[in-house]
Amino acid sequence: MSGVKIAGVFVALSAGMSACAIDPAETPLDETQVTGSNASTTNDGIAEASSDIDIAALPTCDWVESFHGARVPYYNGTPSTADCGMARGYNSSAVQQLQRSLNLCYNAHLIENGNFDSATETALRRAQRHAGTTPDGQYGRETRQVLLHESTSGGRCLHVP
Repeated sequence: MSGVKIAGVFVALSAGMSACAIDPAETPLDETQVTGSNASTTNDGIAEASSDIDIAALPTCDWVESFHGARVPYYNGTPSTADCGMARGYNSSAVQQLQRSLNLCYNAHLIENGNFDSATETALRRAQRHAGTTPDGQYGRETRQVLLHESTSGGRCLHVP
């Protein structure tokens, strides 16, 4: 029988069959090794992987723009784009618009101060969960596409591409 040892688990391969056994001499994995560096932990201690692409690869949202009839966080650089990211610790008018949309469309009751704090992250996770995407607490392309945003004409909330 042949096999390979991966992170302390011996995977045995024989005639198309597989089995695994834990090597007791191996050091247990910590949460980062199990879930990856883009994972986060919810208030109830459950690790969740990031659903958006790595927000470090996106420009930081720093502006608010009308986009397909809604007011959305935007990157005002070259080239300008709605494909931008935000996470806890960011501070901008784009964060303030996200907070406004979370308040209007999801009854989040956030202070609209432009600070992406723990309350904003929690409200965003709740909205992501409601929208059916992985609740990673980060704003990026996928989150923009599934969340409801403040309409530029007032009244209702809209999805944008």
